[in-house]
Amino acid sequence: MHSVEVGHVTGKGIEPVPQLEEKGKRLLDLMGLRFGAAHIEFIVRGNVPYLVEINPRLAGDCIPDLVELSTGIDMVEHVMDQAVGERKSVTKSSRLSAAIQFAIPKIKGTYVKVSGVEEAKKSNGVISVSVAALPMHADHVSSSYDRLGYVIATGDTPDEASGRAEQAIQKLRWEVGNIEAAHLIRGE
Repeated sequence: MHSVEVGHVTGKGIEPVPQLEEKGKRLLDLMGLRFGAAHIEFIVRGNVPYLVEINPRLAGDCIPDLVELSTGIDMVEHVMDQAVGERKSVTKSSRLSAAIQFAIPKIKGTYVKVSGVEEAKKSNGVISVSVAALPMHADHVSSSYDRLGYVIATGDTPDEASGRAEQAIQKLRWEVGNIEAAHLIRGE
């Protein structure tokens, strides 16, 4: 079984999980990572956190974009400044909530065409719509490379941002050629 993120959200009212924040800080200290960005990822099952990764880098999946939309903080700029020895103050300006929703293939086959992109782009709160290069064959979902695209949206609350991203992703309609006996991809 593979765990693949289907979305992320950030914004007003979302607080770090205290035990994970403390575990993350301890891990960074143990690894001697005291400078620059760090990406720490856990999967929590049954209230038990499992470490997925810890890396001295910014997060992927457009997470720095979500952070900038929701806080006004340009993480990439600050990491670059830090790398060349510049120390600038970080000023958070709570503005919006932001979310990304990924399009996950549901049917085994070759995805050959997508429609509804312009409609999704015009949806309320949508900042960005991106689709994968087509044709793209899908017979399973095991990594972020198996996703068909994404929508980034903002809102006043995390729920509103997530809802807007989800509504816009539903406007994308995929044409699947070479359907493999119309089998659904496991997990759907």
